[in-house]
Amino acid sequence: MKAFVEYSEDNYIRALEDPTVLRTMRSMLASAKSVAGDTIYGQRIDLLIGLMNSDFEGDEVNINSCRTLDSPTTTYKLTSDVSSTGTCFNINHVGITLDCQGHTITSGDGRGIAELYWYTNGNALTIKNCNIVSTGSTIGRGIEIHYANDVKIENSNITAANTGIWLVNNGNPNITNNRIISSSSTPLSTQTVYGGYIHKNNLTSNSDWGMYLHSFLEGYRLIDTPKRHGVQNMNTRPFGPDRRLVSEVGLGTWQIGGSWGTVDEKTAMGILAAAAEEGITFFDTADVYGDGRSEQFIGKFLRMHAGNLFVATKLGRGSNP
Repeated sequence: MKAFVEYSEDNYIRALEDPTVLRTMRSMLASAKSVAGDTIYGQRIDLLIGLMNSDFEGDEVNINSCRTLDSPTTTYKLTSDVSSTGTCFNINHVGITLDCQGHTITSGDGRGIAELYWYTNGNALTIKNCNIVSTGSTIGRGIEIHYANDVKIENSNITAANTGIWLVNNGNPNITNNRIISSSSTPLSTQTVYGGYIHKNNLTSNSDWGMYLHSFLEGYRLIDTPKRHGVQNMNTRPFGPDRRLVSEVGLGTWQIGGSWGTVDEKTAMGILAAAAEEGITFFDTADVYGDGRSEQFIGKFLRMHAGNLFVATKLGRGSNP
């Protein structure tokens, strides 16, 4: 019991970030209970276990309807196709796995799977083996995850009227081996993402870019095959009235302006160079991205690197237009 107290004091603050903390604490209490037995100490341990597991449904739970998934460290296994007129599954705890086992999630004017809460509720989330169809004309997103770390989305087929996968303020996501189709928007979109992998995904859009990496910061890996870092055979499409060909994948550069945290010149140039190396020819910026800092970095990069690069900027929002 002393070991449990010491471990919990050292690690409780990480319990909503790292699911191994809860698993370790459960295991330690179970060991303590086996020693204490049906004594007063064993009864107290039972109370602690009950409090810790008040939301815990078990290591594996079979489900056959849309619902909130709120049992920490539980693997939910979908046993049939499900549907909802709004959002089907809301994620509201740490360490949750949703294994659709090949079944289909159909959502209307909402999301197929969503974690929209602020901070930590979706940490260490895994979504796999799902077929997701999101048909809503207003929202219609397949998967939308906010403020979560170590999210894995793998081996899934997503068809959405709007964005297929949208990640906002995520750390170290792993998006692997998915087929994502969007009928009116971007199949895969990010906003302020740190680290992680985007690997072996098939992206199709009928009206927009294949992928939009908005404020995708240092440490990421954009990979198509194990032999080559980056995207293989970058697709292009005509842009604007002059039909200039640009890459379907564009680089948003708000992050290098420093508005979301310090990004030094070396890092900014490295981001731009990595994007150009992988075939990205469309850079998006604005005068308010770091009060012109993003535009200055892009200008310096263009002077140093010859190539068929296209820059789209915006103006008029600054204090001194």
